[in-house]
Amino acid sequence: MRIQTRRQQIQELTAENKRLVKTQELLVDNILTVQEKDTTYTGNRYKDYTTAVAEVSNKYLGVSDYGVLQVGNIVDLRAAYIVGQGIKISADTPGDEDATREVDFAQRFIEINQLDHELPQDLAREGEIEGKVLVKLFPISAEDAEGGVDIAVRWISWTTNKYSVVVSRDDYLQLEKVTWNPPAGSPVTLLPEDCVYKRFAGRMDVPNETMPRVAKCLTQIENLDQALRDWRQINKLYAAPTPHVQCDTAQQAKELGVAMESINWKIGKFFAHTGVFSYAQPSSEGQAAIESEIITLMKLISGTTGVPIHFLGAPELTTKYGAASEGLLEMIAMSTAKEREIWRGAYQEMLTKAMLKWNAETKMTALNPKLVRVELPVVTEAQWARLTSVWLPMRTGKEISQKTFLRQVPGLDVDKEIEELEGEDSAEMEKFTDQPDPNADIETEQDANEQGAGGNMAGLTGQVLKYKSNPGNFAKRGEGR
Repeated sequence: MRIQTRRQQIQELTAENKRLVKTQELLVDNILTVQEKDTTYTGNRYKDYTTAVAEVSNKYLGVSDYGVLQVGNIVDLRAAYIVGQGIKISADTPGDEDATREVDFAQRFIEINQLDHELPQDLAREGEIEGKVLVKLFPISAEDAEGGVDIAVRWISWTTNKYSVVVSRDDYLQLEKVTWNPPAGSPVTLLPEDCVYKRFAGRMDVPNETMPRVAKCLTQIENLDQALRDWRQINKLYAAPTPHVQCDTAQQAKELGVAMESINWKIGKFFAHTGVFSYAQPSSEGQAAIESEIITLMKLISGTTGVPIHFLGAPELTTKYGAASEGLLEMIAMSTAKEREIWRGAYQEMLTKAMLKWNAETKMTALNPKLVRVELPVVTEAQWARLTSVWLPMRTGKEISQKTFLRQVPGLDVDKEIEELEGEDSAEMEKFTDQPDPNADIETEQDANEQGAGGNMAGLTGQVLKYKSNPGNFAKRGEGR
C-alpha cells in the first residue's frame, strides 16, 4: 500500500512537471511574440494610397486620435500659398490681334464659377488631401451670356467616387478617359474634352497612385502628437509628486500611517514624525529625451512639407537657429512652386477647353484660347529684392524693354498698364502744348500780328527748350519708350 502511494506521487509529479514544461513553453512563445512586435519598427505606417488619403482626410476633418492639429495647419497653409493672390487673367497677344472677347469670356468664366472667391482655395486644399484633382466642364444656359451659353466647372471627389484615370500607353501625358461607378446610378465616363485632370505627386506611368505630400510624413506627425502627449503626462507627474516617508521598521511605518490618517493630513499641514520625508517623482532625463524627439520630428515634418517650423508650434527654434522670418516664408513659397505651376496649367487648360466647348455649342465666331494667359502670382520679399537689384538696373540701362520689365511685377496686367501710361503721356503732352508762352513779348496787338505764325513757333520752341532744361515726369517717362 505504501509502494502504491509512492507510485501515485511519482505519477502526479510527472504530470505536474509536464504541465510546468508546457506552461514554460507557452510563456517563452508569448515573450518572443511580444518582443518581436515591440522591436518591429516601420517609418511609414501608410503605404497604401487609399488608406493614406483616408487618414489625411480624417485628420483634416478632426476625427482622428492624433495629428489633427498638424495636418490641418499644413494643408491650409500650403493651399493658401499655392493660390497666392488668386487667378489673374491677361491678354497674351504677341501681334496686333484683339483679345477683348477672349478676356471678357475668361473673366465671366472665372466669375460664374466662383473662381474669384473661395473656390481656388477649396480646390487647392482638396489637391493637398488627395494628391490630384479632377474637374468636369459642361455648358449651361445663360440669357445674359454671349451666345446664351456659359461653361460651368465642378470638382469630382476621388474620396467619394474612387474614379480611375486611363492614359495612353504610348504617351503618358495623353489622357484617354476617366471612369467611376457612383454609389447610385450608371457608370460615368468623362472624355478628355469634358474634364481637366492634374496630379501633384506619383509617377507619370501610374496616374492613379498620387500620394499626397503630407501623407509621406503621417507617421512622423502621429509620433509628434504622441510625444507631445507623453510630455504633458510627465509634466502632470512633476506637478503632482507623491510624498513618502522612509521609516526604520514596518511597525513604525504602520503607526505613522495610522497617525496621518487620523488627522487627515494634507500637503501644507505641519506634521512631526520620526521618519525621513521626501517626494517621489520621475527622472528629468526622460523629459529631455522627449523634448529632443519632438524637435527632431518637427524638423522632419517641416522639411517634408515645406511648412516653416514655427507654424508647427516651435517659433523659438527660428531664433535659436538664426532663421529670418522672410527666409522662412520664402521657403514655403519655393516648396509650393511646383504645385502652383501645375494649378496655373490646370486653370489654363480649363479656359482652353471652356472656349472650345463654347465654340462648339454656339457656332458663333470662334474664341481663340491662345490669346489669354492665366497667372497665379505670389509676392515674396525675395521677388521684390530681385526686381530692384536685377531687373530695375537692366531697365534703367535700356537693356530690356518696358514690357519685359513690367512682366516681372507679380499680378500686374502689363498691356493695360502700358495703355494707361501712354494715355497719361498723351494727356501731359496736350497739357504742355496748351500752355501760353511766358517769355513771349506780346506788347501790342500790332506786334502780335506782325509776328504771325513765326512768333508763335518761336514761343513754342522756347517752351520746349525750357522744359528740357528742367525735365519733369514726362521726360522721365519718355526715356524708356
